[in-house]
Amino acid sequence: MAIRELASYFGRGAVLLSFIFLAYLVTKLDFTRVVERYDTSWIVKFILFSLIFSLSYFFLAYSWKRLLEMLSKKPFKRDVFSAYLTSVIFKYLPGNVFHFLGRHALIDKEHTTHKNILLSNTLEVFIMLFSALLLLFVGTFFVNFSFSLFGFEIANSVLVALFLSMIATVGAILYFGRGRFGLKKHFDPGTILLVLLYHTIFLLISASLFVFVFKLFLSVEMDTTQFFEMLFIALIAWLFGFVLPGAPGGLGVRESIYILLIPGMAGIREELVLAAAIIYRLITIAGEALTYLWAKLLKEEGKDAD
Repeated sequence: MAIRELASYFGRGAVLLSFIFLAYLVTKLDFTRVVERYDTSWIVKFILFSLIFSLSYFFLAYSWKRLLEMLSKKPFKRDVFSAYLTSVIFKYLPGNVFHFLGRHALIDKEHTTHKNILLSNTLEVFIMLFSALLLLFVGTFFVNFSFSLFGFEIANSVLVALFLSMIATVGAILYFGRGRFGLKKHFDPGTILLVLLYHTIFLLISASLFVFVFKLFLSVEMDTTQFFEMLFIALIAWLFGFVLPGAPGGLGVRESIYILLIPGMAGIREELVLAAAIIYRLITIAGEALTYLWAKLLKEEGKDAD
């Protein structure tokens, strides 16, 4: 059996276990406190959060456009934006790859190649990974993160070494992979740094929205230390959901990580964490549906301009 198939089975198994774990918690926990905190202002907050999340995807769309322009050695129109934004919603399909495949529809219209689109997708993945790991590495100096795993105590120093080694690995792949994939002639450090910056902004917006769900929806009081701890956990959850094969949109996996880490680290009750995870998931789905609408609007404006 190929490594790819094993990874896929592992990812599906992790998703299944995550849903079993979450279903068990739903039956076990008392959500009375959550229901008591509901008021009609949630609807306005939900719409606002969904709008912010959808607009944050423009950072990723512009970044991918710059990568494609770097590799194709020519500028592209707004169709690249609409193609990227349209593809976002497809990440919830089984396999977690259809949002990448959908971008290949640009070939006929923009006169680029499958290779350039494939390389743009690959670069995007590695730069996103690098950005998340860099944020987590910096976060280890601001957060006192420690937990037990199979009887072993995992402290900040271990995480610093782990994230630093992963950053070095991803960075080496990006740098030395230039020759293997024929990128040396096209590789522009300025573009890569700009894309890294925009990916970092996207991740910080995404993680911050999750933390503010606790504050603005569930009225959970938190100090600065708790805020950064939860931001750190949100980034860890995002990373696991991103790299795990077979987990569409990180569904179930990220929610399970929130539940496993936040109560012990930030001292917030499990039912509030699960409620926040569900609210945030609904916000992201609504935001990605809005992203699809932005794509259609951009496409129609492009037709009128032509």
